[in-house]
Amino acid sequence: MTPRWTTPDTACGHRGCWDGWPEPWTTWANLVTGVRTVAAVALAIAAVATSRLDLLLVSLAVYWVGDVVDGQVARRLRQETRRGALLDVLTDRVCSVAFWVPWALWHPDVMWPVALYLLEFAVVDTVLSIAWLGFPLTSCNYVERVDRAVYRWNWWAPAKAVNTAGLVVLVVVWPQPLLASAFVLAVLAVKVASLRLLVRRLPGPGPGCAAASRHPEPSVLHSETPSGVRT
Repeated sequence: MTPRWTTPDTACGHRGCWDGWPEPWTTWANLVTGVRTVAAVALAIAAVATSRLDLLLVSLAVYWVGDVVDGQVARRLRQETRRGALLDVLTDRVCSVAFWVPWALWHPDVMWPVALYLLEFAVVDTVLSIAWLGFPLTSCNYVERVDRAVYRWNWWAPAKAVNTAGLVVLVVVWPQPLLASAFVLAVLAVKVASLRLLVRRLPGPGPGCAAASRHPEPSVLHSETPSGVRT
């Protein structure tokens, strides 16, 4: 059955706020998330089973491309949901672990930066990436409604590109274990600081306008849509 549900308009007029409406699991965006996760993990398993590095790299590519596509689908079809955003966060960690664990085992020289990254991404960043559930938001991509600095450090498109590509460049493309470790520790420090800032605002207001939880400042955000992808 075609998932025709669309995200309702909010009373406050801010895209990304959540008025408490019930949400389905059956959206096109969630379907893309499921397909890309199964495909990426299956490729990673096949890579390990056959000791093929090329399949492992394809697994990473499928994960990255799929992660962009599901976010685009959600926004263009107006199917942004809290359930879908949470699913996206969790499946990102599954795909990431499926790639980085085999890579580290095959390249022991980069074991430490990969281990630090898994601590940062699979633990600290996971908590940060679900903390928005304490606010009336449809996903972490709208944390700007609550805290602009935390949004720009973590979910603004350039920040996400640096956080995502930095490790790949320093571990896969141009292996530099010490520099990669320093890079991950810097990202980890940003994640911890961001988490502290966001937690200070909890609990957010009930269903309605997330901007109500911001510190007092010249009135409110307009209805601009933050840039950045879904995850």
